[in-house]
Amino acid sequence: MAGKNVDWMAVGIGAAFVAGGVLTLMKPGLLMALLGVLVLGRGALMIASQYKKGGMEPRSLGDLMTGSVFAVIGALFLFRPGFAVHLFAYIIAAWFIFDAVNKLRMIRGFKGIEDGVYKGGIMLYSAVIAGALLLVLQPSILGLSMAVIVGISLIASGAGHMIFGFLGEP
Repeated sequence: MAGKNVDWMAVGIGAAFVAGGVLTLMKPGLLMALLGVLVLGRGALMIASQYKKGGMEPRSLGDLMTGSVFAVIGALFLFRPGFAVHLFAYIIAAWFIFDAVNKLRMIRGFKGIEDGVYKGGIMLYSAVIAGALLLVLQPSILGLSMAVIVGISLIASGAGHMIFGFLGEP
């Protein structure tokens, strides 16, 4: 294992993503409100982690800004869903791509140490990127197809968050 301390906040967010993915698959109509809560939570997590770390190196500043943007987007999903529907496909695709690319960079640290985690992470985050690219290429599939893609992507992303929460970053 790479880390000794469990990051319970990351594990909790991962569990929320998995639960959100399952709910999205079961009740597609709840998608907008659910994503509002999850994106708002992800933004709050990113902001809180920067205060926890302290200091403002370039990566920290980027994470703080991204967390702030996620918090605003989450609030839009919750309080202005009509407006958010028009931006929904591209925003969620960008979020999944950014998160998956970031995690793919981090997962390289497990290569040779935890090969199962390394290979599983590559498969999970490749699935997330594939789902996100499908949203970018076909944003008009906002109905049930979108709920399936987002649900599966949330489950895959949540599983990845939980892995990093338990094992730590390499």
